[in-house]
Amino acid sequence: RTIKRPRIQQYTRWTSDNCVLSEVRYQSPRELPLLATRYVGPYDEIPQPTSANDRHWRMLIEWAGQKRVSYQPIAVVMFHDNPWLTPRAQQRADLCIPVSSVTARSRSVRCTQLTSGVYAAITHMGPPSTRHQAFRRLADTVHASERYTFPNDPAGAISMSPLGRGEPEIDYTDVYMLVIPKE
Repeated sequence: RTIKRPRIQQYTRWTSDNCVLSEVRYQSPRELPLLATRYVGPYDEIPQPTSANDRHWRMLIEWAGQKRVSYQPIAVVMFHDNPWLTPRAQQRADLCIPVSSVTARSRSVRCTQLTSGVYAAITHMGPPSTRHQAFRRLADTVHASERYTFPNDPAGAISMSPLGRGEPEIDYTDVYMLVIPKE
């Protein structure tokens, strides 16, 4: 923790030139069924939901409409790999939308779930290119915490942002990471 403290302090001094990050909070969201499709490739190349080059969220929305499954207009990304350790071409993420209930699946669409538990959370507002700063600040804060730590499983991350905004100039995203109490 002593070694990480200077880096953590660095990430608490943001200016409006970069982005705005909220304080880290701990919360317990309810379980949430999700309609998902798998993305493999560099995380920074995941298209903005419903932007001109997006085919993933558009496909999920179309699929939900065809199956008459109601969904919430929220783009959820479940990141499975650490982007600082996993080669860019092998990074895996599930691109999702929350649905009212679990439903049938197809070759490219499946149901998954946001599991309940305690999550560290932070809100990012700023250019999409600065979103990675929220992930770093959140991870550093948990590592420095006296109360929480990450589970032994590889720590994944989840981001949620409003759906249907195309290519926003200002990104508004909540980032979550599952944590457990320290023993």
